[in-house]
Amino acid sequence: MLMQKLAAACPKMVEDLLAGPELIATTQLRPIGAATVCACTMRKVESQPAFAASLKVDEPTFVKRLQSERYQSYLFTAMLSGVFGCLSIELDATLEKVSPE
Repeated sequence: MLMQKLAAACPKMVEDLLAGPELIATTQLRPIGAATVCACTMRKVESQPAFAASLKVDEPTFVKRLQSERYQSYLFTAMLSGVFGCLSIELDATLEKVSPE
């Protein structure tokens, strides 16, 4: 359930970043799909050992964690790190395919 919510939030994060006027002229030449970035992001988030360990608890403990500001901050940070890392891969691929002129 948590991963589904994170996955559902990801496309908007990516689309908002890509919609910036600074990126549009370049990304129009090689579009970057939010689905690609989000699939990569979710793999990165799920592979973080601390996050994976935090999921291996009983339901009451997990519900309590979800209400914690620290846990929410960790999730947001992990998600943002994943989005930036995966988006960076796609942006690098774009720069290899387009010219500044």
